[in-house]
Amino acid sequence: QKPPFAKTFKKLGSTMNNLKILRCCYLKVFRNRHLVAIAYALPWLEKLDIQHSSIPSYYQRGSNSKSAKYIVTNVGIEVISRKLPRLRKIDITGQLGFSDRSLIALLSNCELLNVIRGSYCHV
Repeated sequence: QKPPFAKTFKKLGSTMNNLKILRCCYLKVFRNRHLVAIAYALPWLEKLDIQHSSIPSYYQRGSNSKSAKYIVTNVGIEVISRKLPRLRKIDITGQLGFSDRSLIALLSNCELLNVIRGSYCHV
C-alpha cells in the first residue's frame, strides 16, 4: 500500500485535531517527507506507528534501496522528535536508515516518550 501524499496529512490535521494515534505501517514507500508532513500537520500526536514501512521491495531492486530516496532516515526522525512534543510511543520496527542519532533526538526532545519499539532495524 502506498502512503498518502503530504497534502493528505495536512488535510487530515485540519479536520481531525483530536487524532492521537496514527498507524502508517507496511507501506511500500514511506520517506522522510511523509514524516515531515505528519509532524507539521499533527503536532498533537501521541502514538506513531511506522513499522515495516519503506522496506525495499521488488520494484526497487537494481537501485540503491538504502538511499534516503526510499527510506526513513535520522533526518525524518529528528523532525518528528522536534515537532511532536506529546509523543508517548513510536514504533520504528524494521526501518533501515536511522542510527543512535535518532534515538538521542527522540529521548532528548520528547519528554513524555515512554515506548520506543525498534526491532529489526538496520543502518
